[in-house]
Amino acid sequence: MVESDHYFLPVGRGPHPQAPVNFWISRGRAVRITELTARTDEDGAFCLSDVPAMPGGLWLRVTHPGRADLQIHYDPVKPLPPVVMKAAAEVRARALLHDGHAARGLHFPLSGLADGAPNTCGIIGIPVGVVGHQDRQAETDGEGRCRFGGLPPGNYSIRYVGLVERLEAWRRQGLLWRDYSILHVDGPRDRLALPVIEIGPLAVGERREIEARAVEGSVLCGTVRQAEAGAPIEHAWVRYEGAAYPRTGSALQSVYTDAEGKFATRTALVPGRLTISVSAVVGGKRLQFRHEVVVRREPRTELNLDVPLGSSDTPGL
Repeated sequence: MVESDHYFLPVGRGPHPQAPVNFWISRGRAVRITELTARTDEDGAFCLSDVPAMPGGLWLRVTHPGRADLQIHYDPVKPLPPVVMKAAAEVRARALLHDGHAARGLHFPLSGLADGAPNTCGIIGIPVGVVGHQDRQAETDGEGRCRFGGLPPGNYSIRYVGLVERLEAWRRQGLLWRDYSILHVDGPRDRLALPVIEIGPLAVGERREIEARAVEGSVLCGTVRQAEAGAPIEHAWVRYEGAAYPRTGSALQSVYTDAEGKFATRTALVPGRLTISVSAVVGGKRLQFRHEVVVRREPRTELNLDVPLGSSDTPGL
């Protein structure tokens, strides 16, 4: 990485004097390469010096207290116009159990797309759509509350992805995200289920409070086999969608089969009808299969999915 001794990034004006402005540069919007901090002067102006001159698929992200986070494509060999940061929107959520008590220790990611118009994204001179996808993570406290801040205006949703204690246990085992699943229902907390929480349009600086109530759900599990030979299919991609779980490009509504063709969801699911989609490669051929299932009010809803060799987006019978 080549450092530029006198490269300055004009980044605009903040609302508070002597306030920190944090930056980081990442590749692929995930892996942080470097982190930098500037501080506003007496009139709120700020700029960043000694920015790494490292072209190639990089993102620049900017955070500032009370302002919506920004993320833009970064190329140090091209001029970057000033960035004006707008008031941040915030979502405060509370999760309750079916009996009205607080649902503590639940992990929720928020995700969605920021609005594309520059006058609402808070970016001056940057092409439409560069703010892009937004992700936040939060865990409910003892009162079942959590918050997602620093949001630009946009459309967002929240999904329940598991108990904090289970997620931490899986991480300690060194499991990859795709391998997280509830193999055994050990108690009532393992049966907590929540539908996707659609937040809808969020305006500049808006504060939104929402409440969601968990229900007693069922872990969706089973085995995927090749129909003709009866052999288990490893690494088949199993995806679900329905009224409580709208179709999405997120990986949060999908799991993979293990070496025995077995799979299980990361959380219990809300009882009701789902469409199951299976995608797998067998003998160099891509197989696709769909199946309708009703998630029951039992600890586990088990499926045997037999995928025929001739299947290509074939509905299950």
